[in-house]
Amino acid sequence: WDPALPVEPFQAPYVRLLITAPTSNAGDVARVMEFELYGGGNVVFGRAALASHQIAGEEAALALDGQSTTKWCSNAPGPKWLQVALDGPTTIRRWRVHHAQSNGENAAWNTADFRLQSSNDGTSWTDRDVVTGNTAALTDRTMAPFTAAYLRLYITKETSTESGTGAARIYEFEAYGD
Repeated sequence: WDPALPVEPFQAPYVRLLITAPTSNAGDVARVMEFELYGGGNVVFGRAALASHQIAGEEAALALDGQSTTKWCSNAPGPKWLQVALDGPTTIRRWRVHHAQSNGENAAWNTADFRLQSSNDGTSWTDRDVVTGNTAALTDRTMAPFTAAYLRLYITKETSTESGTGAARIYEFEAYGD
C-alpha cells in the first residue's frame, strides 16, 4: 500500500476512512498517524517526463509514478531539471517533493536548493516558488494559484554538501490544482 495512492475524482460532503482489518500485531486496534485527502488530484501523476539527465533504472517518469519506492536520479554535472507537460493550461495551488530521506536514504542526500517553474510553451520558464537550504524529507508548499501548461522542478544544489557535481534524488514530484 502506498500512502500517496491516487483515487478517481469524486464529490462528497463527507469522507470516511473505513478500516476493515487492523494490523495483525495490534489486536483490534487501528492506528492512523495521518489521513489526508486533496481536492483537484495530482496533475502530474503518471505523466511522461523529460529530464536534463537520468540514470538507467532511475528514469524521470519514476518521480511521477505515485510509488514511494522509486525515484528519478541524475548525477550529471550542472543544474538538473525534471519537466512535465500537463493537459493544457492547468491551475496549480500546491506542490510536493519527496526527497531521499522519505525512502530511508541518508538525510544528507535530501535536495537542498530547487525551484518550481512554470511555462506555457515548454521553452520560457517562470520561477513560481524557490526553496533553499532544505533538509526535510518532504517539501509541501501551498502558493497563490497560477496557470501553466508545463511544470519543471529545477535543482541548483543537490544536497547540503554537493553543488553541481552530486546526485539529485527525487522519489516523487506532485502538483495539485483545483
